[in-house]
Amino acid sequence: HGRYGNPLFVRERALALLRHFGSSDARELLVATARNERHPAALRAASFRGLTGQTQPADEDLTKLVRLALQDDDPRVSQAAFELLLSPSLREELVRVNAAGELAPGQRDRARQALDATD
Repeated sequence: HGRYGNPLFVRERALALLRHFGSSDARELLVATARNERHPAALRAASFRGLTGQTQPADEDLTKLVRLALQDDDPRVSQAAFELLLSPSLREELVRVNAAGELAPGQRDRARQALDATD
């Protein structure tokens, strides 16, 4: 594994930690990594976790990416996308996705709780 441990784990942690460093550069890297299906699911999921701390308003590109990721075959990716959907910047999209029935059963319950808490 080399001097610094498992490289995949190190990259995964670094992407997730970017949630503490809101910037357009960090967001660009996170979106590009989350979008790239050639990356391992663990890295794509970590990118969605990193996006939870980005403070820029959600745009159409990000909302489309999240909606696609909710349907991902790997549960790590779909769950991380759902966690991002719970963030305040994506609240309107959470309302739309929930109304459209695009969430898994357990996610629907959490979505309702999150929406009830903010009303």
